[in-house]
Amino acid sequence: MKGDAPDWFSRAIIDAIATMYTARLSGFPANDSVKQTAQVWIVALWGNYTWAESDTVRIKQTSIIIAGTRQKWVTPKEFYDHIPPIAIERRLTKQTKEETPDELAEQARRGREAMERIQQLLADAMKKKAGKKWKNGAFSDK
Repeated sequence: MKGDAPDWFSRAIIDAIATMYTARLSGFPANDSVKQTAQVWIVALWGNYTWAESDTVRIKQTSIIIAGTRQKWVTPKEFYDHIPPIAIERRLTKQTKEETPDELAEQARRGREAMERIQQLLADAMKKKAGKKWKNGAFSDK
């Protein structure tokens, strides 16, 4: 086990359980066992998975998704399985820099050159196939 869960995680799980409890899913815990249910969920989820404080958003999203789409109460594992993937922005490790106007102009120039080369290659292929010439963006018999 990873030890005691931090307050942010406990609050996020308690809020998630409250959201799902309010939806009155079939099999939801009795009123007098909600506190114990939350404690079990906190221990089970904190102790078996890796979390970051930014996951509070994903925990909240999950409780809303489950409350709106499920008919039955879920286990902590089922809850975890419904958590949306980490946003792409968090997965990036390399910091990107802002390009200068000169760099952007160079990228645009290279893009135009690449496009012209691709058009020429296509034209050459079509010319061989059809016996026609590519001129001014169109095929001609001459």
